[in-house]
Amino acid sequence: MSTGNVLGVIGGLITSFGGVPQIYKIVKTHKTKDLSWYMLASWLTGLSLTLSYGIMSREYPVIINACVSLSLSSTISFLKFYYEAGECEEGTPISPGDYC
Repeated sequence: MSTGNVLGVIGGLITSFGGVPQIYKIVKTHKTKDLSWYMLASWLTGLSLTLSYGIMSREYPVIINACVSLSLSSTISFLKFYYEAGECEEGTPISPGDYC
């Protein structure tokens, strides 16, 4: 692997794992109100296109980084959906199966 590819992988992984603290905070606080669905949709779309580019051009550093980022952003999107579905009016949390 060339030096450029090694640098690309390292830089991409550092950037990709920037989502880990956000996931930790969401799991700890169960609060996702401040995350925009538009931002998450844009992020997922961009990463999907980046992954497609990486596959078509056989750029393995791009593929690896896009897969890691897609996994993390998908997790954040799932957590936002999950925790928002479990809130009543005024942000009062409820248990799964309860009704507001």
